[in-house]
Amino acid sequence: MRNDEAFLVLGLSPETSLGDVRRRYHVLIKELHPDTAGENPEKVAQVIEAYHCIRKGSMRHRYHETGRRATGESDSSCSMSPRTVFTLGRWAATATDRRVRLHAVRRLAASGMQSAAAFLRSAMLDSDREIASSAAEGFLSCAGISAEQSILDLFDRMPVSHRLIVLAAIEQSGRVMPRVITWALVDSDRRVREAAMRLQHTGGRTA
Repeated sequence: MRNDEAFLVLGLSPETSLGDVRRRYHVLIKELHPDTAGENPEKVAQVIEAYHCIRKGSMRHRYHETGRRATGESDSSCSMSPRTVFTLGRWAATATDRRVRLHAVRRLAASGMQSAAAFLRSAMLDSDREIASSAAEGFLSCAGISAEQSILDLFDRMPVSHRLIVLAAIEQSGRVMPRVITWALVDSDRRVREAAMRLQHTGGRTA
């Protein structure tokens, strides 16, 4: 998305200050929340993309002008604000339209932010397998050293399909989780035990 398109999506002129852009973004996010306006994942995605496009463009402009980042700006211009993480986390948990939940989970997963991990952890229990799979992969990339214990806490609450999803995500991530493997090796379902044996054979890493 180009900068001029981003301003149009938010209904603003290119001369609008970043502070006003931020305020407009938060107003639109509230208006577009499923609880108040129904569910329109395409529009939500456009608004979020537009805001981050303008924000990144503003930060690059300031960097070229001053040779340094403004105070309080992170090194990663792609990082989300805590409010955006929280908003996406609420949608991932409460939206009735699976497209909204899937979009929110994918955005959280792509953020790589540890603050997104708690929402992704919950989304691993989503009844939709695609959402659960995206959540598991994202959780393993966002979560810190407590990731294994978090998965163990959830494992018994998951249906077989989701336990298989989590084991596949662990294998794909290359993370070593011996306690999860040990637990899965004595699972009541043969498919889970077989997946755990494959994972044990690779040592928790892909070939």
